[in-house]
Amino acid sequence: MLLAVAVLVAANVWWFFLRAPAPREPDFELGAWGGESIPVSSELLAASPSFDSAHHRWTLNGRAVNDLRPLLRSTGEQTDTAEVVDYLPVRLSDDFGATQMRLALLTLVRKRICHVALIDAGAEKAPVHRIVSVRDGQGQLHSCKP
Repeated sequence: MLLAVAVLVAANVWWFFLRAPAPREPDFELGAWGGESIPVSSELLAASPSFDSAHHRWTLNGRAVNDLRPLLRSTGEQTDTAEVVDYLPVRLSDDFGATQMRLALLTLVRKRICHVALIDAGAEKAPVHRIVSVRDGQGQLHSCKP
C-alpha cells in the first residue's frame, strides 16, 4: 500500500513539475511555392497594399481596400518545378511583427487568397509564399483553400 502511494506521488510530481511542456502550435504556417522570387521595384511597392492592424483592414495609398482580387498578380509561365499562381504582393512596414502577420494572413485566408509575396522596401527580390494555415484569435486553425 505504501508503495502504491509512493508511485502515485512520484507520478504526480513528474506530471506537474518535471515533464516538458507540449510544444506551442504556430500561429501561422507559410509554405514554399517552388518558383522564383519576384523582383521588387518602386512600381510594385506603389501598387502593393499594406495591412493596417489597428483597423484590421488593407490599405493602398492611405485608402481602405475591400476587394484585393484586382491587385493579384500572376507568377508567369508554368515550369517543370512551379505552377502558375496568382499572388498578392504585400508591403511590410518596419514594425510588422508576428501578431500583425497573423492578422494579415488570416484576412487573406478568409478571402481565399492563398499566395502572397511579402515585400520589404529594402529588398531586391521577394519570394512568393503559399499560406498553409493561420490561427484565429480563439486558436482555431484555418487552412487556405483557393
